[in-house]
Amino acid sequence: MIARRLPFVVVGAVLVSLLFADSAAPEPLPPSTYGEDPLAQSTPAVYEGDLLSTSWFCPGGPTADGRSTSLTIFNSTNDPREVTVSAVNDAGNRSSTPVTLPPRNRAVVNLGDLAPGAQTSATVAVYGGGVAVEQTVVGRTGVSTSPCADRASSTWYLADGTTTADASLTLVLYNPFPDDAVVDVSLTTVERTLQPPSLQGAVIPGQSVRIVDLGQQAQREEVVSTAVKGRGSRLVVGRIQSADNPTRHGFTAGLAASQAQQTWWLPDGDKGDGISERLVVFNPGDLEASVELSFLPAAGDGPAPSNVVVPPSSFSVVDVNALAEVPAGPHSVLVNVVGDQTPVVVERVLTRPLDDAPATTVLLGSQITVPSWYVIEPSITPGGVLVVMNSAGIPTTAAIKAIGPAGAVAVPGLEEVPVPAGGSVTVTLPDNVGPVPLMVEGGQSVVVEWRARVTAGDRASRVNALAFPILGG
Repeated sequence: MIARRLPFVVVGAVLVSLLFADSAAPEPLPPSTYGEDPLAQSTPAVYEGDLLSTSWFCPGGPTADGRSTSLTIFNSTNDPREVTVSAVNDAGNRSSTPVTLPPRNRAVVNLGDLAPGAQTSATVAVYGGGVAVEQTVVGRTGVSTSPCADRASSTWYLADGTTTADASLTLVLYNPFPDDAVVDVSLTTVERTLQPPSLQGAVIPGQSVRIVDLGQQAQREEVVSTAVKGRGSRLVVGRIQSADNPTRHGFTAGLAASQAQQTWWLPDGDKGDGISERLVVFNPGDLEASVELSFLPAAGDGPAPSNVVVPPSSFSVVDVNALAEVPAGPHSVLVNVVGDQTPVVVERVLTRPLDDAPATTVLLGSQITVPSWYVIEPSITPGGVLVVMNSAGIPTTAAIKAIGPAGAVAVPGLEEVPVPAGGSVTVTLPDNVGPVPLMVEGGQSVVVEWRARVTAGDRASRVNALAFPILGG
């Protein structure tokens, strides 16, 4: 376990019981504000109310030299949706294409067909609401899927990252707007916070993407946390990470967090032989944060609580295997900042065996919990896994539904899956679930994560990602 400046301290008898649900209606957006999304939500979500238009921003990934980046775009509504996908690569080449999405259907767009390069980012403009967008990046060492951003932001944070000799870490700075963006980037390591001169007041020209090799800025660091702050500018930030070492093996490409938060939910934790789980808690603020972690066994047997104090501009790494109070087996994790102290960013680094080899995934936790979620990734069915976390202290059920032309229809045998109080349930999707989007409907607020085994060429990867919470409607 690594703790920057202050060691991790376990404190017994801390019981966390919190139901955090965001059901507030979004505020209307002044039409003169270019590109802003009306949802003030860091966790990407689908709003099913009446919206004139929405935009999704994808940091993307490489689209050349045998690597690829694609977007899955899902229309959850009963009406067709017209969307425009606009892509730009690191050389400044741009292209766009219109896509018509039938009701309750999805499309996959290969960004290499629009602007191939070492890095390609994209914006999906939607006429109306009810659309979700995620990206899948196929790198040289694996496959990674994550939601795109439903808004741009002036702040972005990454808790996790590594720049050891057998790893590469790239920061993606995507400016989808016409005006230039000016940003400051700071890097936090075990010993210090770095502010590389070349990344202070860095200009990201309008409608462009810049990639930064963080291994050149913070060399040979086992953990690097990153903060990006715009000087009155909004943009989109992502990370591309690959590693092959004893603590992690695999590939991650996805979105940073646009906000630090006081509560984070991570459904699919695990402890056992051949499994390594670490939680990286990053405090980008100016005050210390007392952070409670509740490890919730899947059976709902009661939490195993721990506590860590994270100094300002610092991080702590919690090694779950080192916590004797956490029993072996699957669990969910609730991370909560005590009182009104400074918010944090939490990512989970989870390594499990895959085909007799280790496979590492990195997941940014969810900031919200709601009853209904969409899973739009084509590779999840059949044979994929859904993990449904009960965020309340009373039992509930979850219905797994397949979405087709007739709407959402319950999957036989999965109409009413029990979810224990303060626990979770793992559902393996049967072969009779066709390659269609899914909906998970809980009897009360839940958090949904999915995982799948994905093969690209001759490589197999494990992919973990959050589903899309459904708001409004």
